[in-house]
Amino acid sequence: MTRAEAIQLFEKYQSGSASSEEKLLLENWYHQEVLQQKLSETEADFFALKDQIWSGVLERTGIAGELSSVKVLLLWKKLTIAASVALIIGIGGYFVHEAGKVQTEQIVVYTKDIQPGSNNATLTLANGKKNHIV
Repeated sequence: MTRAEAIQLFEKYQSGSASSEEKLLLENWYHQEVLQQKLSETEADFFALKDQIWSGVLERTGIAGELSSVKVLLLWKKLTIAASVALIIGIGGYFVHEAGKVQTEQIVVYTKDIQPGSNNATLTLANGKKNHIV
């Protein structure tokens, strides 16, 4: 099949007007093309290629040494965020826990109120004797 025929079949396939025989013919042609373009084992190892490309980019841009400091900064940033979240949760938990406790009010009852406006004082001793001080 020539390239022009393949393009025509592909256009029919995309528009949905291709017959089942044409679809089968196009799929077989595609599989044959894929088999002819096999990658070598080193080319197929995409992870190794990615690492090589990335290290080359880092070397060319001159940030290969700076990458470790960037990672350390990112680690510190994550740690500070985690500590802040833990602190906020802890403070919130404390207030929620304390709000659940019932607080009792202490009511002070006075038996005798002292009246204001007098010029003398009275000293009451332990035995009950009262001394008037002028």
